[in-house]
Amino acid sequence: NTDLVGPFEDNPDFVISSGPTNGEFTLGLNNAEEALSNPLVRQAITHAIDRPAILDLFNGYGTVVGMPVPPMDPWYEDIDPYPFDPERAKELLAEAGYADGLEFDFVYPNHYPMSVADFVVAQLGDVGITVNLEPVDFQGVWLPRVYGDRDYALTAVLHVEPRDIGNYARVTEDGESDYYWNFNNAEVQDLLGRALATADLEESIEL
Repeated sequence: NTDLVGPFEDNPDFVISSGPTNGEFTLGLNNAEEALSNPLVRQAITHAIDRPAILDLFNGYGTVVGMPVPPMDPWYEDIDPYPFDPERAKELLAEAGYADGLEFDFVYPNHYPMSVADFVVAQLGDVGITVNLEPVDFQGVWLPRVYGDRDYALTAVLHVEPRDIGNYARVTEDGESDYYWNFNNAEVQDLLGRALATADLEESIEL
């Protein structure tokens, strides 16, 4: 209808409802990359990005959380997120041996707002991390290249599967990571494996 112009919120023909989802918009880090295998570098990246400011790019919708679990999930714990602290990010990079900076490719699905990708590129640039942004088609490029071949350093994607924190514990029979983050930690695998296996909800939450 050509008469429907302007924001939906201002149009009396529409009723807008909103609420939480179980989706987490995630900056994915490839732990198989030499620099990203260092927890100090991953912490530096987290400190370098003003996550509350990203919500403004999503029109104010969303909640910043300190763990990869949505607030309505029983496994959620109200952990304070790493604060936005560019100076701390620089200190961590120096401690990790990258005082002169780093360079990463950022393979970004182009159906998400480009303003978010540009914001991340700028924020990381402010602490000495050069980011080469590569917008790609999700189905044709991102799925086979990032999710399949794990050919990336940084990426971003909306995770919507319930209990997808279990992906941190996915391993092959050979003990290698079986998920595109390439995160491999025996303690995490043990705890999440037991939490997913038990039928006792309280025990599952505690694990």
